[in-house]
Amino acid sequence: YLKSAIDSSLNQTYPNTEILVADDGSTDGSQEIIRSYGDRIKPIFKSNGGHASALNAGFAQSCGDIICFLDSDDVFLPTKVEEVVQVFSRLKDISWVFHPLLEIPTEELEQDNFVLSIVDKNRDSPDTLKENYKTIDFREQIIAGKQPNFVPQTSAISFSRQVIKNIFPLPEDQRTYVGDTYMSMICVSQSKGVVLDKKLSLYRLHGNNAYWSMQINKSRETFAKLHIITGYWWQTNAPNLSKYTNKFFSKGLGCFWLIKNPEARYWKFVQDYFARLSIKEKISVLILSLYYCSKTILYKTIP
Repeated sequence: YLKSAIDSSLNQTYPNTEILVADDGSTDGSQEIIRSYGDRIKPIFKSNGGHASALNAGFAQSCGDIICFLDSDDVFLPTKVEEVVQVFSRLKDISWVFHPLLEIPTEELEQDNFVLSIVDKNRDSPDTLKENYKTIDFREQIIAGKQPNFVPQTSAISFSRQVIKNIFPLPEDQRTYVGDTYMSMICVSQSKGVVLDKKLSLYRLHGNNAYWSMQINKSRETFAKLHIITGYWWQTNAPNLSKYTNKFFSKGLGCFWLIKNPEARYWKFVQDYFARLSIKEKISVLILSLYYCSKTILYKTIP
């Protein structure tokens, strides 16, 4: 899927872009594909260190004032960057732009001219952009511990360098995904932004896709690990999010209790997390975790 992702980044209607491709120690021929683009992209070849380490390597070498992220199995629509730049240009006091993803089975995405047909269906006149976005300030909501009504995935997030530079480097964990959720929640807790009411990236559905697999299999273990690790690093690096973080972490712990033979390293994260809590917070997190555990058992799903 890598070639489609790179091609979609190169085929943007906005011309002033740099495309960095971070290869996280692949062994499947991806490096040959990346090298075939020559100086049209900036390749970054590194040893395998996990998703967050690839994001860190890419950001460290980036120069742009606006940073857009794209997973290697997804696709940008041609106007993605242009529309994101327009919003940042019109609204000088925002730091992030999110939008929904259009979920597409991979067999459809591989059809000839499929992307062009999507563009034609969603083509706007020059004056309609102002109707497609909404300025949102989640700061009070998140600090109060409430869940925002829109949490984007990697290929749907764009940040100003001014806000994202305070979050990088991301915590690196080779065996557990730490990325879009971690970045997004810290960013929206620091500044206001925009949610575009338009799908500007295509999210490829396939068997190896982590989130898609989780949706099908109701993977408690994947869910638990993500919430425990992300919650731990929020607690470490964003203490102002304690109410939200405790609720998020409790969902993971409630699922984690149901895993047979869990890895010991995750218990260490749990122990370290609790060691930083007050007595009142410990009781609250335990009660919440019991609630989510019971809910998971009752409805045979994930919270």
